[in-house]
Order: sequence, then structure tokens, then C-alpha cells
Amino acid sequence: MRGKVYAIYCHHDGYPEHIIPLLRDCYNTQEKVEALIMMGNTSAIHETPEECDPYTKYGESYEKNAPTVTDEWELHNGYYHEYFWDGEQWFYVEGRMLPKPISAWEEEK
Repeated sequence: MRGKVYAIYCHHDGYPEHIIPLLRDCYNTQEKVEALIMMGNTSAIHETPEECDPYTKYGESYEKNAPTVTDEWELHNGYYHEYFWDGEQWFYVEGRMLPKPISAWEEEK
């Protein structure tokens, strides 16, 4: 995964109040992040990849829901909340702001 940006879509509870504690506490190593991302697009993210609701769980194809892969991170139009892992820590974006470490969100709330 190094050197590329992998992205998945999460349909439910993508708000920082729900996702940031999960990312911070449950997906805080490269191995755990890779397990989350490689399951593909998901309806919901929970404490372990086994508890998550990837669309493949409902019979959708992995090919249709596989992570998108790009050479560099870019803001996606239409998504108000985005999160990304740089190999060491999580960052978040709300609206059109510049990315901030999730620790900044925790300090601001």
C-alpha cells in the first residue's frame, strides 16, 4: 500500500463524533488500517473489520466496491467528511478545509 492512496466510501455515521474515536482507538496501526481499507466500500464502520458492513456482505461484487487507488490524496467533491491515514496518523477534512490531524478535532471540541 505504500506510495499510493487507497480510498473507500462509508455510507453511515461518517461524522467525526462517530468515526474519529474508532479510527483513533481501533484502526491505529498500518495493519489495522489496511484491513479496514481492503474490505472495500462499506455501509458502516465498527470496532473491528469483522463487525463492519462492507457492501460485499450483502452480495455486491468486490470489483464494484474495491478501494479506489490514486497516486496522491485529493479532496472528493460531494463528501463533507473525509479521513486519511499517512502511514503514521489519521487526518480529517470537513468541507473544503485543509487536512488536520484528528488530534486537532479532539482539541477543538
